[in-house]
Amino acid sequence: MRYLPEKTVEYLERNGYDAQRDHNCYQALKNYLKDEGHKKNLKDFSKHLLNDYMALIGMVELRMEEMSQLSETDAMTQVYNPTKMQNIIDHEWSRGKRYHSPLSLILFEVDGWDEIIAEHGRDIGNQTLLKLAEIIKSNIRTTDVLGRWYGEAFILVVPTTNNVQAQWLAQKLRKTIDGTDFEGVGNLTCSFGVADRDAAMDVDDWVIILEMALKKAKEKGRNLVIDYETIINEDE
Repeated sequence: MRYLPEKTVEYLERNGYDAQRDHNCYQALKNYLKDEGHKKNLKDFSKHLLNDYMALIGMVELRMEEMSQLSETDAMTQVYNPTKMQNIIDHEWSRGKRYHSPLSLILFEVDGWDEIIAEHGRDIGNQTLLKLAEIIKSNIRTTDVLGRWYGEAFILVVPTTNNVQAQWLAQKLRKTIDGTDFEGVGNLTCSFGVADRDAAMDVDDWVIILEMALKKAKEKGRNLVIDYETIINEDE
């Protein structure tokens, strides 16, 4: 207690402070730290403590990543949900506009979905959508982004791809789906709408014309690919 004023020490001693006991504890601690065995124990303890801390940090980061994925992913199909897809569409639209690069969207929907649910039930319907998403993911590039748009509809963001290339991809996916046997359902078809980025439009208009193209594909008999330019040419 040499660093304390004398009057302070006197006050503490009058109120139960034992300077000798404090000194003895201090000496005991010094002797403990001088002992090599104790030093090793302290080092081992510190090492284990640090390892436990790092493991805890890793678990927290993993949990945060899982929570982030849950907030972005459709629980049933394990692809991005509509909110995440809208963010991706906005981002890709801005990037395509900035760099003047081609960009397309493909929207597709299961034909006769209400009839499938009525005949086979919701559980089979969910399994069908999950398998459909897996088929699409295995037939697109790693740069393409698939998400669930609503109910039985999915949307595909296809960067650096013009209208002709997007139509080719949509046709490939349509034929692949048509040739696949879905357990519990059998044959399944999808209708497709395609629209590439038009510099004269904003992003909301882009999505609207995409939905119009899909609607036209369903009106024309289903299991078809219709791009928005086809609709414009028909109107003219």
